[in-house]
Amino acid sequence: MGLISKNRGPCQVCHNTETTRRHFGIISCTACAAFFRRSIGMQYLCTAENRCTISFDRKFFCRACRYASCLKAGMKLELIRKQKNNIYLRFPDAASNQQNLVRDSMSPATSEGGQSSSSKTDEESDDPEYSKILKMYHDDLLQYYVKEVKKMMAEKRRGCEKNTLQIKTISDLMLITARQSGPSMEECLRCPGVDMLEKEDVEALLRYYRFSNIWVDSVLIDSVLESAKGDSHTDTDDRLSRFIQEVKSTLGSSLAHLNLNIYEFAAFKALCIWKLRFYETSFAQKIIAHEHYEGVTGALRNYYENCTELADMEIAIRIGDITLQIVTVQNTYHEMVRLYYQIGMPL
Repeated sequence: MGLISKNRGPCQVCHNTETTRRHFGIISCTACAAFFRRSIGMQYLCTAENRCTISFDRKFFCRACRYASCLKAGMKLELIRKQKNNIYLRFPDAASNQQNLVRDSMSPATSEGGQSSSSKTDEESDDPEYSKILKMYHDDLLQYYVKEVKKMMAEKRRGCEKNTLQIKTISDLMLITARQSGPSMEECLRCPGVDMLEKEDVEALLRYYRFSNIWVDSVLIDSVLESAKGDSHTDTDDRLSRFIQEVKSTLGSSLAHLNLNIYEFAAFKALCIWKLRFYETSFAQKIIAHEHYEGVTGALRNYYENCTELADMEIAIRIGDITLQIVTVQNTYHEMVRLYYQIGMPL
């Protein structure tokens, strides 16, 4: 599968250089794409002889001229696909942070002064590809996880960390776990939306991060870096060896069959972090988890639609195959908890 170009170029409508990719036949920013999508069936009137300047740094746009600029730049009406409306679940009131999250998910975006923000923010709040809670576009959310995966793979290739699936002893596992404690904490705390969670939710999420960084990443690396070999030990721990073989034969086998590229694996890892549900969490955490799920799966669908030749049915099947692996990941996490309990290791 092709990869998203790093050099997309500026928006051909407003010349914005941020959050651009191919929309409706041209390179445009997500704001102009959202405007074009909403303009179907609308009639706009220009009060300045249809000569208005369309530029991303202007506070307000002439809608008639902006729509004309979209058509002139090459946006195609026939490429517009019906988007599923954003559905935000109302959860019962539990705590102030949860109430704020629900209120944010149901109300228009506002500026720092408490008033409705300018044109760009209004479009963001209406854009089904923009999360008002996480305050970022779905594509940017997936790119966040892609960068994290690229960083991990670069460190593994430099030999900065041993592959967990290649270790033989409990001492090796304890060493890897200790080394991953700091990086996992940093990743967890800077993840979008975590700043809105209570301490108990963050602690549970941190455990999922450690699990993903120690075990899920190793499954990917084990298939990519085939030359990686474990050290020969005579004191191999049978409990650890059985667990590693189980990880390879279940999750490892499934991911090898899917042959995920970096965008797919980044989305998969995000689901591993936010969809495990081993520990009881608050309503606020469930809302944030829902936003991450909708965001990464939506961005993954955009990737397939714009960068591959997969048909709609093939895209649905592919995303379904990836999300179904969460069941395998949940079973793996349960077995890991059992192993850690047996050998006396903290989670």
